[in-house]
Amino acid sequence: MADDGITIGTVVRADFFWKNEPKADGKARNCVIIARKGRMAIIAPFTTLDHEGQANCTRISDRETAHIDRMKDDKSSYINLGEQNLVYLDGPRIHRAARPKAGQDSRIHGQLSPGLSQSLSKSAIELKVKPAKKQIDKDWKEDLLHFRGREAAAAVTGNGALQAPAREDRVRKLAEDLHARRTTEKKKVLSIGRPGQDR
Repeated sequence: MADDGITIGTVVRADFFWKNEPKADGKARNCVIIARKGRMAIIAPFTTLDHEGQANCTRISDRETAHIDRMKDDKSSYINLGEQNLVYLDGPRIHRAARPKAGQDSRIHGQLSPGLSQSLSKSAIELKVKPAKKQIDKDWKEDLLHFRGREAAAAVTGNGALQAPAREDRVRKLAEDLHARRTTEKKKVLSIGRPGQDR
């Protein structure tokens, strides 16, 4: 496993795909990692909907959420283990923090305590939920469209032959490009309407 600080209980921000809410597909939200193998992970979403008492939902205390980015202080938080996505941690649907903490991976938005993290992972295994693969499928489709051009999809080797980059490299590049665009767009929005500027 990569030494990037991302483990079970790490909170990431991802475009989450719901099973029964197609209109909510891809909405960015905080999610917790409940299993990981290499660059792939299973995530479950945070929600403010009251599912307390249901086997698939666990209430998260204010003490746990206090150090997590973008959490609403005035609402109770739950983790819905009944909804799970399989994701690429280096894919474009994982959001990077614009200003990560010093020495911290930009994909990390918080960390649950070890005890709670292990409890959630164990509960998730017992529920036997089949994680949705829609996020990964979407990553591949965008990846293949983005690199369809001959020059973009191939690198010239020493003997002049064309060799397509590995899929993993293409997904990482797609994620880097998307992060760069998001950062640029945020800077543009912040610069609009500054006092003294001509419109």
